[in-house]
Amino acid sequence: MKIGGRYNQNSFNNVKMEKGKIEDRIGFFPANFVQRLQDEKVFKCIRTFIGCKEQGQITLKENQICITSEKEHDGFIKVCSGKKKGFVPIDVLEDI
Repeated sequence: MKIGGRYNQNSFNNVKMEKGKIEDRIGFFPANFVQRLQDEKVFKCIRTFIGCKEQGQITLKENQICITSEKEHDGFIKVCSGKKKGFVPIDVLEDI
């Protein structure tokens, strides 16, 4: 697996491990590496952004993956990355 990679879930094995397929390879990986998506968009941060907590922003590092189902407003968009949620400028994100 690679960061931001997408895979097809073959089965849910237990709380700790998942089984999935990428292209022609099948294997197991830790379940906490996975985030299930429905209608969310996936982005990659193209340069580090240091957020201001008081303004509801989060810090994203270059190449960090985040998701959102929100729309851009005044140049910012609310995203989730791991357990963090907050606003980042849309110009630091690349749609993947």
